[in-house]
Amino acid sequence: MKFNLKVEQMSLVFGYPLTRILLVMKLTAILLLFALVQVHGNSYSQNINIKEKNSAVVNILELIEAQSKYSFLYDKGDLNGLKSLNLVLVNASINDALEKCFRDLPLTYKIFEHTVVIKRKPAKLQVDAEVQQMRSLKGIISSRTGEILPNVTVKNLRSGYSTISKQDGSFEIPDVKIKDELSFSLLGYALHKLVVVNYNDQIVVLSQEEKGLDEVVVVGYGTLKRKNITGSISRVNESTIKETPPNTLENAIQGRMAGVVVTNTSAEPGGGININIRGITSISGTNQPLYVIDGVPMYNDNSRSSLEFEGNVSGNFLASLNPSDVVSVEVLKDAQSTAIYGSRGANGVIMITTKRGKPGKSSIEFSHYTMFSARPKLIKLANAKEYATFYNEMNRNDNIAESYIGKYLKTTDLLDSIYLPAISELGEGTNWQKELTRPGITQNYQLSASGGNEQIRYLVSGNYLKDEGIIRYSEYQKASFRVNMDAKITSRLSAKVDVNVSSDLNNRAENSNSRILAGGFERSGVILKAFAANPTLSMDNQASQLATRLSTTPVGATFLNPLYDLSNTINQRRINYYFFNSDLNYKLTDKLSLTVRGAYNTSDASTDQFWNNKTMLGYLRGQKAFRTTWKSRSFLNENFLTYTQNTSKYSLNVVGGVSWQKSILNTSVIDAEGLPIPVDDGLNLLPLYTTIAPIQTNLVSEALLSGYGRVSFSYLGKYSLNVVARSDGSSHFAKNKKWGFFPSAGLAWHLSDEQFFQPVKTVLSTARLRASYGISGNQAIPAYGSLAQLYPLTFGFVNGVATGMVTGTPSNVNLTWETTRQVDLGIELGFAKDKYKLSLDVYDKQTKDLLQSRKIPGESGYNTIPDNFGSIENKGIEMEFSTAPIVSKRFSWNLSFNASSNRNKITDLGEGIDFYNQTSGGADYTHRMVVGSALGEFWGYKTAGLLTAEDISNNYPVLGGFAKEGMLKFIDNDHNNIINDDDKESLGNAFPKWNLGLNNTFSYRNLSLNVFVYAVLGQKVLNQNLLYSSYGTPIGVPSKDYIDNHWTPENKGAYYPQASQFSGNSQTTDRLIEDGSFVRFKNITLRYDVQHLPKWLTKLQLYVTANNLITITKYRGYDPEVSAYGQNILLPGIDLGSYPRTKMYTFGVNVDF
Repeated sequence: MKFNLKVEQMSLVFGYPLTRILLVMKLTAILLLFALVQVHGNSYSQNINIKEKNSAVVNILELIEAQSKYSFLYDKGDLNGLKSLNLVLVNASINDALEKCFRDLPLTYKIFEHTVVIKRKPAKLQVDAEVQQMRSLKGIISSRTGEILPNVTVKNLRSGYSTISKQDGSFEIPDVKIKDELSFSLLGYALHKLVVVNYNDQIVVLSQEEKGLDEVVVVGYGTLKRKNITGSISRVNESTIKETPPNTLENAIQGRMAGVVVTNTSAEPGGGININIRGITSISGTNQPLYVIDGVPMYNDNSRSSLEFEGNVSGNFLASLNPSDVVSVEVLKDAQSTAIYGSRGANGVIMITTKRGKPGKSSIEFSHYTMFSARPKLIKLANAKEYATFYNEMNRNDNIAESYIGKYLKTTDLLDSIYLPAISELGEGTNWQKELTRPGITQNYQLSASGGNEQIRYLVSGNYLKDEGIIRYSEYQKASFRVNMDAKITSRLSAKVDVNVSSDLNNRAENSNSRILAGGFERSGVILKAFAANPTLSMDNQASQLATRLSTTPVGATFLNPLYDLSNTINQRRINYYFFNSDLNYKLTDKLSLTVRGAYNTSDASTDQFWNNKTMLGYLRGQKAFRTTWKSRSFLNENFLTYTQNTSKYSLNVVGGVSWQKSILNTSVIDAEGLPIPVDDGLNLLPLYTTIAPIQTNLVSEALLSGYGRVSFSYLGKYSLNVVARSDGSSHFAKNKKWGFFPSAGLAWHLSDEQFFQPVKTVLSTARLRASYGISGNQAIPAYGSLAQLYPLTFGFVNGVATGMVTGTPSNVNLTWETTRQVDLGIELGFAKDKYKLSLDVYDKQTKDLLQSRKIPGESGYNTIPDNFGSIENKGIEMEFSTAPIVSKRFSWNLSFNASSNRNKITDLGEGIDFYNQTSGGADYTHRMVVGSALGEFWGYKTAGLLTAEDISNNYPVLGGFAKEGMLKFIDNDHNNIINDDDKESLGNAFPKWNLGLNNTFSYRNLSLNVFVYAVLGQKVLNQNLLYSSYGTPIGVPSKDYIDNHWTPENKGAYYPQASQFSGNSQTTDRLIEDGSFVRFKNITLRYDVQHLPKWLTKLQLYVTANNLITITKYRGYDPEVSAYGQNILLPGIDLGSYPRTKMYTFGVNVDF
């Protein structure tokens, strides 16, 4: 394969040439270098002037510390009993000052960067019977920059006993002898060893490891040092996950990594998520990443488990994991990193690593938090009096008799009636939003134990969570249990066994998943019912049942009781996950090892729904039951060899292996109506229903057979080469197209290690360039998508019916993989000894051979055939920055920031196809895919205010013949005097232009404050809720804004149209499109570590967290982070009765024993 890349040909981002971007980057780097050189040259050069007489040593040290700008670290006990000093210093350096000060004192010092460590001079070692007695040893641990270090593992290498340092850096280890050797270890710091020579309080200083060089990163089928990685990988570690108490793992990673966009499609307990990495690569298939948990690739298709009656809810695969069990999350973003997973890597790969036991003293950890969710901020809707006034006004405008005049509407049998009061009789009425919502409460309990020795290690954890949602009668419960075991069987053979079991029970409130059909709201979600329910009715009304029996019904009347519907509906989803993984690793030689991996996991899910006769749907259908089941089983076997060789000049890591994975899926659907016995739960009475639809069952089996390999080579620690290839054989495709080949290659140059770079290395400490190119795939069709599909067809006869099988879709033996080719260019910089770190990536992704349905002539007997046609491109830029602006022995401030932008474009939809339309909700179609434009484009009419009498007299074109003053005035774009589909245009895009994350952690002594801000900029939201509240139609309750500013003969300059059921107002227009940009203070956490604990307690931490405390947005709905149609990439950015996201306040405790 030949690949030529010219800078002049690449316009990766924002339409600017790459040469201009590189020029800006060069100028920025020069300015940063200049500024840092100035800072470096002017810091820590102050002269010291002191004139003291009979002054205590501690006072003199404080004076030197104040003038020198160095941080001093010492034990005050070492200064006790020292004589007072007479000292005169004039323009002295730090070394001169300390030498003169300590000339006649038993003190010594060392300078580590900007920290001075002062100790007593060691006494002569005395070893006798008394010294050999074991005693406790205390001390304090800090970094070379003076930062206090908690959670350092302190181990006595003689006895094997270990403990950890407290939040103030102090430690105490019992039963220590003179000459014992202690080790001090902490992730990110070099291992430190200390030989005990006395029992004085110890001052231990750890040196930070060179992150970015020796940091180990999890990649496919192993780990690599970051300096040897040539692709783009982002990471979230355990400390970041712990900063906030997330219910599910996606809340811990949202906004933390550039290019990884996490959207909570619903804020309900256990709600679905949508994760996109570097844009959209498929139209028909999934755009979700591949999840790899402890080395095991997991099928990520929960969509079938969430099937509901006339609706679907996005699944959440990450809900099966307990966030407290996770130690790191790595995201592989570019093709070079993901190619090792071949056909499933086009959408990125999320590598999740769980915790494991460590040798040493066993530890027990317990944590608990209680979270209080505030009632959502209510949308301001009309009260009862305002609603009745509006309704009468609408009737007058439509030449219909007024309804709210104090009259009864009789049922046809004259036994019941509904009273419509006069306006004078009404006041506030029922606020259905308020009655349907409540403050929520969540409780979480976590208990884990870990430990072991060099031969066997273990971790056992259990978790229970209960989340009572802010919608009444909604509740989510989750329990999980994990066992991770590691065993060293012989000197060459080791084993790993992981077991994870979790169970979810979700009593759901229907929300945006249910569609709205003409003729009523019986199948709507509860939020939409709150927007539509009549505020003149009481909470105990049964108008929804009586309305079907009225002799005359007011036009468009919404006689609903959402509270009755909610309390008398069963909507329960259960999911049980079982995960088993086992590795055997045998060292064939010191450099070559064989890993045999086996995994088995199952997902058992069911959705039970029942509407009794007190609900609108149940009353109309004579009670209704709907049940779906979904059972998935997955089997995996992988066998791979790993060869590692390290010399003084080069390092080599080679991985090669084969993989087999199979999935079997069983589903069933039962749909029944007409249960003659009134019951609260009719799910187990199916034989009694009068109408039972044919039971649907499904069995799907799919398999993937693969061979893969990776060569990672580094020379002199400066030049790195990675070559990866994988070949996949998929059961999805026909015999001649089953196999796909996915290669990649990447180069990295650590140029800051070059000799010519040394003069500037004190300022620009690290500089590394990366480049990669690769191909990944997507099998974006169902398991039997290339084969002809058979469907049942029922014929009616005089004596009954007969059912036969017909071919529904034809086969396509040439159907093949979607393929994505990606180029990635990256640069990593570190300034001032890596105090400031910056990483930049630009990428270009081209996806071709999209799997779609091609329309074919009806004469063939079919309407469509699955085929490969069309292409999409994604181009973008990513930036990650981190620093520690302030580090001292008492106070520290750590800051990280990331930003990413992706531009998507449809480059081809097939021969002769310029666009597709996508329909959703109760409005006209909402989205259009247009060649040359981006996915996610809203499409509709632009308006020019309201129709005036002059417009009507001039025969201005109207939609649907509704030529009434005060109606919406649509722009006639083609000037043909007709308003039709040709006048629609792009109204904005649902996908954001920028995603940003800013994390700040402030630590002072044993207090820490974390503030995380997440921002999404440049996205639009289609607020279909406005169709119910702001456009004068009878399908909903008008908003306060509409009541105050809608057209009337006395208010012709109003913004909103006149009240009328006969109008063209219910269209997708620019008036429904809102700016969905937001800046959210997603997490603010204050932690306090209790000191002076009893010996049996190693940690006691209290914390309080505020989630979603402040959201800055112009959006008028509940929340701009919405996706009513879940992971459906063709209908993004729609708010239609979405579950509200609210402020949450958490109080928690972490205890370690």
